[in-house]
Amino acid sequence: MDKKRFEVLDSFRGIAAICVAIGHMHYAGSIAELDFFRGSWLFVELFFVLSGFVLTHGYAFKENITFKQFAISRTFRIFPLHIAMLLVFLALEVGKLIAVQYGLHFNSGVFSGPTAIKEIIPNLFLLQSWTEYTRESFNIPSWSLSIEYYVYMLFFVTLFLRNSARIILWLSIVSVVAYLVLHDIAFFTGSVERGLYSFFIGALTYILYKNIKNYTHKVPSFIFTFFELVCVILVAFIVTLDEENYSIIGSLLFSFTILVFSFEKGFFSHFFKHKVLAFLGKLSYSIYMTHMAIWVCTMALFLVLQKITGFNFIPMIENVRFIDLGSVSLNNIAALVNLSLILLVSYFTYEKIEVKGQEVGKKLISKYVQK
Repeated sequence: MDKKRFEVLDSFRGIAAICVAIGHMHYAGSIAELDFFRGSWLFVELFFVLSGFVLTHGYAFKENITFKQFAISRTFRIFPLHIAMLLVFLALEVGKLIAVQYGLHFNSGVFSGPTAIKEIIPNLFLLQSWTEYTRESFNIPSWSLSIEYYVYMLFFVTLFLRNSARIILWLSIVSVVAYLVLHDIAFFTGSVERGLYSFFIGALTYILYKNIKNYTHKVPSFIFTFFELVCVILVAFIVTLDEENYSIIGSLLFSFTILVFSFEKGFFSHFFKHKVLAFLGKLSYSIYMTHMAIWVCTMALFLVLQKITGFNFIPMIENVRFIDLGSVSLNNIAALVNLSLILLVSYFTYEKIEVKGQEVGKKLISKYVQK
């Protein structure tokens, strides 16, 4: 089994998570309002493709792996932080309920609409994105976990097929979903379509990588540098366009980008291996999962300040609630402070929740599976 760790791809996760976090901020006139960050929702497709690629690398050719072992590993990778953040958002709803008693009113009601009591159970078990009858609510970014977690399980089931049969199945899944999307046939939810399509494209990308990696040793590094540069430019371009129907194209571009950078032979690969970017990659899941709570708390803080001072800190612009401190410079500083706080909190949640959760999972596997 190939034990290679794709360091560049780890850094991609961190960079993408940062971009998604900035994209969910709204500081008037700040860097967060650049077209690139407005369109960075597309990086969720990158997460799906990366997951398909990495899990195929880690499990598709691994011997003696059981479903119980796989499920425990994936569950304790995802659920500890997910549950912790769901509890945070439930606490925020209670805080809103208290704030209303003091005359502070928010855009959404308390425990109503998307955050109604009945939405707690679907969100708890990551089912919210799978049906038209449940809502993507509370910690909004967890919608992608809802898809990814159960796609993991589907992926493992496909591993019982022979190599050629599973590849045909993966190709079939990608083709069918693409057909449904392109013909606007609502068989699955849009979220399910995004996850299935992108994840299994990632799985197929790894198969391609595995089959051609031995033929790349004599390729000059400048060739890889050229293709890496092309990929960076194209990714920046398509994200900046911010077109919803670009998900299909975006996933294909991300798969090609991942394939090029998986060899880690060009100049840009060396750049993306920098320890700072590697550190961000380590924190990527926490960044993705905590940033929305920090944004909500920041908005609440400025709502209180607005109530006290009478200054309109949180104007509504084109049906979007912004934070505006009165100048572009101050808004940029506030955005950077916000991002720094996200990184600080993410480091804490990584050390205290993610790592601890994974340790529990490993102990359970050791105790109940690997006997």
